[in-house]
Amino acid sequence: SQFFTYDKRNFHFNGNCTYLLSRDIVLPGQYSFQVYVTMDYCKRLGYATNSTEESCIKSFHVFNGDHLIHIERPRVGKVPRILVDGAEKFVPFKNSWVSMREVNGKKVLLSLLGNHVDLEVSYDDMAYAVRY
Repeated sequence: SQFFTYDKRNFHFNGNCTYLLSRDIVLPGQYSFQVYVTMDYCKRLGYATNSTEESCIKSFHVFNGDHLIHIERPRVGKVPRILVDGAEKFVPFKNSWVSMREVNGKKVLLSLLGNHVDLEVSYDDMAYAVRY
């Protein structure tokens, strides 16, 4: 998988675990939002690849205060499964702290309203962008 940082650097990383992608720091050890990614081997997820070691994004986990959003990778041609505080939701969706909408039928845009953070995830390959 290829990752780009806020300072426009990029790197390739293959792993089979959950990793921190982004978070703010309110005070040391205190965060208003955190974004994690769970990766797994592409072949295990049912995606064709030339390497047994290549990793693909399996899911995102977005913490916003006491709330959790889980975005799970779909099978090809389907939309991701989205859980908000454990309950399945469909786009468009909005409550007091999060807004989710579909963009061009190809991706979901999740906005954390109080933190001014956006997470955009594409349906096909789970390519993402975190904007803060």
